[in-house]
Amino acid sequence: MAKGWNLFTIRPSLIGKTIREVQGTCTVVKVFGFKQSEQIWNNIPFDYSFKKDELGYGLAIKVSEDCIFDKVVIPEEVISGVPALPE
Repeated sequence: MAKGWNLFTIRPSLIGKTIREVQGTCTVVKVFGFKQSEQIWNNIPFDYSFKKDELGYGLAIKVSEDCIFDKVVIPEEVISGVPALPE
């Protein structure tokens, strides 16, 4: 992930795990999930365990420096054009 906000999809490797368990080399600052029914971003606690029925949902994850999250490197050009997120 690149320093700042990154968009991330909940995938099978996250199910049953918390952000702290999969943060890799990242220092995660904030995590938000988008609640489509209300069109709002919700804060996700670092100890929240992701569930199977959340596969494919989107997350906005803010990290303090460039890092590797869940053993996946996301190229910087993939994360350009991200819409404004909460502070």
